[in-house]
Amino acid sequence: MKRVALVLACVVLVTVIASPISAQPSYLLHMPLVVNNADSLTPIRAMIARMDGNAWLYAASEPDDGYTYAGMVTSDPTDANSLINPSGLYGDSASEDSIRNPASPWGSADGPYSAMNPEATDPPLIIWVDWELYGAEELRLTTNAAFAHRIDPELLLQELERRAIQAQRQAN
Repeated sequence: MKRVALVLACVVLVTVIASPISAQPSYLLHMPLVVNNADSLTPIRAMIARMDGNAWLYAASEPDDGYTYAGMVTSDPTDANSLINPSGLYGDSASEDSIRNPASPWGSADGPYSAMNPEATDPPLIIWVDWELYGAEELRLTTNAAFAHRIDPELLLQELERRAIQAQRQAN
């Protein structure tokens, strides 16, 4: 059963990545992810909990050049692909491949592909298999309010770190 679910997840993920963003079905994610106060964090935290370990970040590098793998959305700070692994390729603030590096294409304040640029035209894309909804979801990791289906990068990173600390406390 697990093997069938994994194969299905891979097929869904490849289908979502291979098709243009404009061709994505409208059922993907319909709520704008804007946090104005502490009460609005509850649905965001629930969504990040569902993403945790089931989502991948992809980022553009050149116009019409497609997307490059840019890490995994996971609260496991020891995972080599984790966005919160301080010594990992995608979590190290000095890594050229990290959204945490203010000098990288995906972490700068002014790059067109950056999660941190409030005017980015093609910010990183999170794709995840949502086992509760039995489908693939996508949203942009960006500070650009022009994208309706988005999550703030700092919010995502802070919540993943909070979940990591919580898991570590429960383990001890």
